[in-house]
Amino acid sequence: MYYLYVTSANAQIFNLNLTYEAIDGSAPQLSADDVDIAYDVTSYSIAYTLTNPVDGGIFAANTSANWLTIGTTDGNTVPFTCSANEAQTERTATVILTYTYNTNETVTKEVTVTQAAAPVIYSTIPALFDAASTTETEVKVTFNNWVVSGVSTNGKNVFVTDNSGNGFVIFDNAGGMNESYPVGSILSGTAVSCHLLKYNGFAEIKNLNASDLTITTGGTITASNIALADLAGVNTGALVSYENLTCSVSSGKYYLSDGTTTIQVFNSLFAFDALEDGKTYNITGIYQQFNDTKEILPRSAADIQEVTVTSTLSWTVGTNIELFVFDAADQNNPLSSPANVTAGTEILVSVSVEQGYQLESLMVDGVDVKNQIDDSGAYTFTMPGYAVTISATATQGSITPVSDGKYVKVTSTDDLTSGQYLIVYEDGSVAFNGGLETLDAVGNTIEVELDNNEIAATTQTAAAEFTIDVTEGTIKSASGYYIGRTTDANGMNSSATETYTNTLSLDADGNADIVSSGGAYLRYNSASDQTRFRYYKSASYSSQKAIQLYKKVEESHAITVTIGSVGYTTFVPTANVSLADGVEAYGVDQINESSMHLLPIETVVPSGEAVVIKAAEGVYALPIVESATAVSGNLLQASDGNVTGDGSTIYALGNKSAGVGFYPVKNGAKVPKGKAYLVVNNENIKEFISFDFGGLVTEINNVNTDFDANAEIYNLAGQRVQKVQKGFYIVGGKKVLVK
Repeated sequence: MYYLYVTSANAQIFNLNLTYEAIDGSAPQLSADDVDIAYDVTSYSIAYTLTNPVDGGIFAANTSANWLTIGTTDGNTVPFTCSANEAQTERTATVILTYTYNTNETVTKEVTVTQAAAPVIYSTIPALFDAASTTETEVKVTFNNWVVSGVSTNGKNVFVTDNSGNGFVIFDNAGGMNESYPVGSILSGTAVSCHLLKYNGFAEIKNLNASDLTITTGGTITASNIALADLAGVNTGALVSYENLTCSVSSGKYYLSDGTTTIQVFNSLFAFDALEDGKTYNITGIYQQFNDTKEILPRSAADIQEVTVTSTLSWTVGTNIELFVFDAADQNNPLSSPANVTAGTEILVSVSVEQGYQLESLMVDGVDVKNQIDDSGAYTFTMPGYAVTISATATQGSITPVSDGKYVKVTSTDDLTSGQYLIVYEDGSVAFNGGLETLDAVGNTIEVELDNNEIAATTQTAAAEFTIDVTEGTIKSASGYYIGRTTDANGMNSSATETYTNTLSLDADGNADIVSSGGAYLRYNSASDQTRFRYYKSASYSSQKAIQLYKKVEESHAITVTIGSVGYTTFVPTANVSLADGVEAYGVDQINESSMHLLPIETVVPSGEAVVIKAAEGVYALPIVESATAVSGNLLQASDGNVTGDGSTIYALGNKSAGVGFYPVKNGAKVPKGKAYLVVNNENIKEFISFDFGGLVTEINNVNTDFDANAEIYNLAGQRVQKVQKGFYIVGGKKVLVK
């Protein structure tokens, strides 16, 4: 009940808008909390509380948000409907709650409704991989008919592929996923909840319930053939396939290579047979990149197929070399060149060099293996799964003049020919020192003594020479550098590989004009603090001094002989020569079925006498002398270059599988001029005749059994040995038996 009090009899009554209260003295009040809903909630309600209501009061709710619709209020809640949030940002709406009473009195409450952002739903495997991080994250994934390419033996790892070279791993540490995800299963499902993690470089899904997926059978798995070099972590889980990869084994791990890139074969998740080193395989398997290691996981023995690879083996040899190539398991039948050889086959190469020559190189598959040849003259290797070439070259033991020599001044361009030169500044009695490593340097000279346009050859001058090629215009120092100048400026270019060019001529005064390709002149600077040979700018070189060229002229006083690593050569001097220290010369005066008796020549080898020379590896100068004593009974003959082998009667020095000795010269081969040979017409003579430094022994009872252990010891092939076993040896010129 409400009362109106009048305080005056004459008071007038006005039309008033009155504010009134409930009897208890409180006005109506509204209360409600803000609402948060998930991105996919489409209906919800706002709970509110109205206190101190008034009879006839009216409650209402409305919003201006176009994504939310208010329903009919039931007295305690305001229901509403909305669409799912498809945006990946949250959205909000304001709902105004209003209570109207006593005609125009109102109470309001604003409620904020927030709808969460739509989560990212990954629907491609590359997107999964890009989103994965080392922090495990809850995500939603749409499985677009992806196929299970493999399941680990323990059932903890399921590999999934989209058959486009992309894949990921489903992991469950509890294992047992073999039954839920058999190989070939097709996985589909929209916005499936799971966790995403990048584990050691690849994408891994965890906390996935198989019941959230539709799993059907019959999926086809397509193996990708992505080049090994192009594999990336995004491909983890994909099925890949390769052909003709070569296996190597290191520290118990298996590796396969296509010749450029190597991938590890991982055998912890699947069981498969061991691979073998050096063999070639076709392989299919799951690919994964574990940190920086590329790995292929064959799922069973069926994923690994050994390949019998046949490759071509071919070889070429220089002159004066014999090369035989065998399958090491069948050394009676040499292979022809070229030959088809199965990878993994052990190959034996037997090389021998004609007398008077030494092996320069034996190249096998691009590597020089000369130093790996064993004592029998053989080298073995395993044939890889690709074509291999072999080549061999030899150089002849030299027989060349040695001279004291001198240098003679060249005064005419017509006399300027290729050869060894001193570059001289006559007024200073100095020559350009070509032995320096740094040629463009102050004081780059040696002193020389001039005598009537000649300079005597000495060890010092030989070390300072330049080799001039007049045709090519190159100047090369004794230290191995070409010199020149590429610009018309003071300085000098030098290189061990770039052949700078120069124009060379002599002027009317006999001075050398050496002009570089850049136009600068080679001159001598005589300034006290800059004395040097150098190129100087053409317009200003007049402040430097003219130079002269002195060419080396040889005068023969000795003949050299070169001994290779085998320690022997044959030799026919063109003049009487005296033996140098460490050089021994022998004729041959007896031959039996398997050895020849070497006849020592004490001091001088007569001109034209065919001999065997024995010495340590090196080059020896044998002085020319006026007289020599003839050698009697020497069976060795001197070749004039026209002696042709017949495979049976002409024997020459060689180093073959049986050792150093004389072998039949193959049919049609020539014995080089200046080398020695034997004519053997005894059919009992063996195919190898060894050296015998003592008397020929035919009875074993004649063999000595005691010897000086500190003496030089040779085997019957004439090879020096450091240790002896049971058998025959030559010690101190006598044959001994070691028991």
